[in-house]
Amino acid sequence: MEEKKVSVEGTGSSGMGWKELWLKEDWWAVWLGLGIVVVAYIFFASGSTIKPIAIKPAKWHTFAQLWSHFIGHIGAYIANFVIWLVIFSVSTAILGFKQSEFIPSFIFVYIFSVLIFMVGAWDKAHHYNLEPPLVALALGMLISNIFRLPKWMDTGFRVEYYIKTGIVLLGATLPFTLIIWAGPIAFVQATIVSLTTFLVIFFVATKALGLDKRLASCLGAGGAVCGVSAAIAIGGAVKAKKEYPSIAITMVIIWAIIMIFFLPLVSRAMGLHAGIVGAWVGTSEFADAAGFAAAQAYGTMAQNLPNIPGTEDAAVWGFTLMKVIGRDIWIGIWAFVLALISTMKWEAEESGVRPSKSCRDMVEISKVCAWLLCCIHNNDTHIQWLHP
Repeated sequence: MEEKKVSVEGTGSSGMGWKELWLKEDWWAVWLGLGIVVVAYIFFASGSTIKPIAIKPAKWHTFAQLWSHFIGHIGAYIANFVIWLVIFSVSTAILGFKQSEFIPSFIFVYIFSVLIFMVGAWDKAHHYNLEPPLVALALGMLISNIFRLPKWMDTGFRVEYYIKTGIVLLGATLPFTLIIWAGPIAFVQATIVSLTTFLVIFFVATKALGLDKRLASCLGAGGAVCGVSAAIAIGGAVKAKKEYPSIAITMVIIWAIIMIFFLPLVSRAMGLHAGIVGAWVGTSEFADAAGFAAAQAYGTMAQNLPNIPGTEDAAVWGFTLMKVIGRDIWIGIWAFVLALISTMKWEAEESGVRPSKSCRDMVEISKVCAWLLCCIHNNDTHIQWLHP
C-alpha cells in the first residue's frame, strides 16, 4: 500500500504530466474543496442551502438531550456520512488504495469524530478545556500508544489528505473583503515572522550548534513556513540526507503538540480577544493542522465563555491570514533560493570545485531576488549574504 502511494505522490511523479491532476493527493484536495464550494454556491443561487447536511451535535446538558438530538437528526448524520464516504472512496480508489481497507478505516475515523464533537458540545466542556481538537489529539495519542491497530487501517488515516481538503474549504470561508482590508498588513507581519524565524533557526543551528547546513535548512523551513510539508520540500531542494527531514518533522510535531495546549490555555488566562489569539497562533505554530486546532479551540471558548471576547470565526480568520496566507506561501521561495545556494555554493565548498560564472550569476540573482522580496515587505530588513 505504501509503495503504491510513493509511486503516485513521491518525487518520481514529476514525469506524470497531466496525470498528476487526478493521480496526486494534492490535486484531489483542490478538486474536492472547490467542488464542494461550487455545489454550495449552486444551492445558494437556487435559494436553497447545504446546511441541513452540515450537521454537528447541539449543546446538551444531559444524555437524554444528546440522544434526542441525535435521533431527531439521524437522517442528516447518515447523509453527511454517505457524502464524505463516497467523495473520499472514489478519490482514494483512483489514487490506488484498496477500498476493502479504506472504507472500514474511514468508518472508524468518522464515528470517533462524531463522538469527539459530542464531547465538545457538552455545556460544561469549555470549563474543562474539552474542545474537540484537543480531545481528538489526546484520544489519538492514547489509542496509538496503548492499543495496536491493524496496519491496514493506515489506509483510512489519510491525515494530510483530509487537512488539505479542509484548508481549501477554510480559504472559502474567509471573506474576500477581510483579505483586502487586513491581508497586506497580515502578510507583512507574517513575512517578518517567517524570515526572522528561518534565519534565527538556521544561524543558531549552524553557528552555535555546529549542525549541517542542510539539516539547519530543514529545521528553519519547518519552523518558519508550514511544518512537515516545508521540511520535506526543503530536504529535497537541498539534497539533504534522508534522516534530516525526519528530524525536522519530529521537532515540528513536538512543538505542535505543546503549542496546541499551551496557546489556548495561556490566552484564556490573559482573556485575549479571539482574533488576536488566532493571529498569535498563526505566527507561533509550525503546523497548519495544529494551528487550526488551537485557533478553533480558543474560538469555541470565546463563543461559550462570557469572559473571553470574540468569536470562533475571528480566531480562525486571524489564523488563516497569518499562517495559511502569510507564511505558507514562502515554501516555494525558500525552496528555490536554498536549492540554488545548496547546488552552487555548499556543494562547491564540499567538492572544492568552483562553479562556472553562469552558475555563480544564478546564485547572485537568487540572492538579489530574495533581498528585494525582503525589502519590499520590510524596509528595515537587512540580510548579510555570504558571497562565494
